[in-house]
Amino acid sequence: MTSMKKYIPVLATLSLGIVVLGSQVFFKGRNINASPSKEVNRVKLHYENNLKGIEFFENDKKFSLNNTKTPVIIINFWASWCVPCLEEFPSLVNLRKKYSRDEVIILGINTDDKSSVKDANKVIQKYGINFPTIFDTESKLIEKFNVSSIPISIIYKNGKVHEISKGAKDFYSGEFLEEIESFIR
Repeated sequence: MTSMKKYIPVLATLSLGIVVLGSQVFFKGRNINASPSKEVNRVKLHYENNLKGIEFFENDKKFSLNNTKTPVIIINFWASWCVPCLEEFPSLVNLRKKYSRDEVIILGINTDDKSSVKDANKVIQKYGINFPTIFDTESKLIEKFNVSSIPISIIYKNGKVHEISKGAKDFYSGEFLEEIESFIR
């Protein structure tokens, strides 16, 4: 019996090794990444369809997002009273400076009501916002996109939703800039 006790650690280690090796062989051929749910896919399709109907002015020129060739489009919903919205602005302004309009379109959608448009314009001046803003004072775009909280940014790659960012995002982080670079190549 004593001679058997000295083999227990060896047998336990060997058994554990077989289990680990067996699980790697078993899972290697399987895709264990989760795929987006039907609800997520439905929301993305909804956002992609709504992108096509947006028109805006930039430098007194009217633009439509129908059939744009710009590879990256960022739609950012914000309000003058929203602190996380204001936190995003420096990174969005820097992103706009880094990339041309042919590479990245940034479109702000202000969700303040009519009585707060002056406040929104003060925010635009204070942060040096260098991308067009649509004033959605009647909440038509909020309703169209089913936006229930802000900030929310919808990031499109070639007309398809790449990311839905809820809450403050650093649009000038190294990781996000790498993504943008890969999109515009």
